[in-house]
Amino acid sequence: MELIENIFIPTYVVNLRKRVDRLAHIKREFAGREEFKVTYMEAVEDTIGALGLWKSLVKVIHEAKNAGDELIIFCEDDHQFTSNYSKQKLFEIIQEGYKLNAELLIGGSSGGFKTSLPVSENLLWVQSYCSNQFLVIYKRFFDIILQKMDFDPKKKVDNTISDLALSKFVIVPYLSNQKCFYYSDVTMFNQLYPENQLERFTEAEQNLGKIMKIYQMFRSKLT
Repeated sequence: MELIENIFIPTYVVNLRKRVDRLAHIKREFAGREEFKVTYMEAVEDTIGALGLWKSLVKVIHEAKNAGDELIIFCEDDHQFTSNYSKQKLFEIIQEGYKLNAELLIGGSSGGFKTSLPVSENLLWVQSYCSNQFLVIYKRFFDIILQKMDFDPKKKVDNTISDLALSKFVIVPYLSNQKCFYYSDVTMFNQLYPENQLERFTEAEQNLGKIMKIYQMFRSKLT
């Protein structure tokens, strides 16, 4: 996959029709970023927020498969780019993912890793993760998602994806975090404690950064 100016990434943003504030926000985030071919899709609304999000993800994957996409970015409407983001960095990391046979790259997470193992300067394999606001999903993972017919509405979507994906990596430094809207349509914890949302992202990234520094230190001694 060459990095050339006319390459763009199919990007699917899900948004509930009633959340016009979030739609305005996410459109500002992608404004002027021509590396993304953005499709805004109406999210599936359900009385159980996690089930609605899962149905929205499945809807996106069906669309991506029918379009013949090799990979996509699945994006929630509270995603925001960090200062670490650049087109060059994203394309380089996506190429790394190809080489690692990745199913999933996580642009930023609020934690829940259980086990994390650095595999390169920018990627750590994780056993599990939290937060779905910016996911790079490779074609090899499409059918695995579509074949999951028994989604447990009591479980979170990120927990379900964690169980399904063997080859999943968090990008460090983060390219994405979540904008706090002081309410959540999916996660009860974020609904109850919205003010801690960015703090959780910061703490999780710092913890992964420490692991990465140790990895780089020992790697330099061995080369």
